[in-house]
Amino acid sequence: MSNENDVLETASETKAGSNDFYGRTGKFAICVLRAFSHKYKCKIKAPEEPVIYVCRHLNTHGPYTVFKNLDFSLHSMALNIFFDKEVCSNHYLNFTFSAKRGKKPTAFIKVIAKMSASIVVNVVQSLQAFPTYRDSTQSFKSFRYGMEFLMKGESLIVFPDIEYTNDYDKPSDIYTGFLYFGEMYYKKTGKPLKFIPVLIDDEKYEIIEREPLYINNFRNESERMREDLIKAINW
Repeated sequence: MSNENDVLETASETKAGSNDFYGRTGKFAICVLRAFSHKYKCKIKAPEEPVIYVCRHLNTHGPYTVFKNLDFSLHSMALNIFFDKEVCSNHYLNFTFSAKRGKKPTAFIKVIAKMSASIVVNVVQSLQAFPTYRDSTQSFKSFRYGMEFLMKGESLIVFPDIEYTNDYDKPSDIYTGFLYFGEMYYKKTGKPLKFIPVLIDDEKYEIIEREPLYINNFRNESERMREDLIKAINW
């Protein structure tokens, strides 16, 4: 069973402000994905200061496309189930490979679920993602992980769609808890934190960024920021 504490233990070993902090497993996974999929031209340069990129999930198309084409490292917020092989395996067995497809779990699906979970958890941890929780009482852990990375000068990326399976033809609402990083960072540094919307162009095969957005006060500005981000991350 994997330990979520490995996130910060591994992070503490990386050079502050590094744009290259993926582990060997993550880098190997990226090389494999690049070899067997269409290449997108990335029009995003490595940031000189920590930022948070915001991109549509698009039923995994967002994370998949961004990570295999970006030429610098980012910490991604990922659901906490992807940091525990047993929990991840059960999720794949009882939902992803069965209920979601209208099937019943079988012995064969159990084997596939276990193998998939092992690969995914290893890759997620090697890419130095950090967990986010549906249980709001544990959300402080996500902010602790994220702030440590930001204060080291490293950047984050979030895929905040509530309906994560929607494509660009179905704009979805977004979770907004991650916007609190803006207020936390401002209080720590006295500087505004950039939230940069990212778009994936599947016609031109490009990944592009839009003008940065800012939020320094979560209570007063989160609704305005939510609306601005929804517009910015949709075509």
